[in-house]
Formats: sequence, structure tokens, C-alpha cells
Amino acid sequence: MAQYKAQAEKIYARGGRKFIFLNVPPTSRSPQIASEGTTAAAGHAKWLASFNAALKTMVDEFIADNSGVRSDV
Repeated sequence: MAQYKAQAEKIYARGGRKFIFLNVPPTSRSPQIASEGTTAAAGHAKWLASFNAALKTMVDEFIADNSGVRSDV
């Protein structure tokens, strides 16, 4: 996530002002993941929740660190 934020910071420093950060939908419900069994699906869901939480934290920090940035969510 640190590298993701660093890339956004570079774009911001070069004048970029419009960003879109997308979280990962619950793909643990997909047929492929579901076919791997409930343990695999639960692990995948846990990983996705962790990633999405880290992404939200990174976006909140990015907004706080850069003037003029806001969330339209």
C-alpha cells in the first residue's frame, strides 16, 4: 500500500488532481474461489477485507496530506 500511495503522491506532485481508488469487490463469492472450499473462501474474504481496509486508510491519509483533495464517496 505504501508503494501505491507513493505513486499517487508522485502524480499529485506533478499536477494530477483527479484520482479514483477502487476497492476489491467480494470475489470470494465467485465460482472459482467458492469451488476451492469454505476454508479457502474464508481466507480470501479475510484477505480482501484487510486489503480494502488498508486502501481506505491510505486514501484517508492521502486526502489529509494533500491540500485540495476530497472524497466524493
